[in-house]
Amino acid sequence: MPAGALWGSRTPAAGLALEIEDPEAFRIIGTTVRPLVDGRELEMWAQLITVRLKPGKEGDLLGLVRQLQATEQPGSGLLRSSLMQEQTDPSRVHMLVVFESEEKARERENDPRRTEGLQVARAMMADIFDGAPEFADLTVVADWTP
Repeated sequence: MPAGALWGSRTPAAGLALEIEDPEAFRIIGTTVRPLVDGRELEMWAQLITVRLKPGKEGDLLGLVRQLQATEQPGSGLLRSSLMQEQTDPSRVHMLVVFESEEKARERENDPRRTEGLQVARAMMADIFDGAPEFADLTVVADWTP
């Protein structure tokens, strides 16, 4: 397992059992594992956004992604975004956006530098989404890569 890697398994009596190869890369608080960056604990927060595309609009999705990427500003707190389409129903799309903290995410929502670009993105969303997006606010308990 590479340095910093983390894996877990459920055990009935103990909840989540974790084995951490590089304990300096994480801080464990109860059952929460927080990633450390330069020794600073990240209070990571994420949002899972689920939408349904209008029929025939699947090809417009990457244009929307490019528009959203163009609005991004340095220091926004955005760590990563992943766009996923369901294999069994390509009209259902999920976007996972992960931030340094919920506070940074909320500040980003009101960043005036993004206003113009977001107006274009919202018009694109109205054209390709079938209904309003569903939002799930999430606390990142653990985050790792192999």
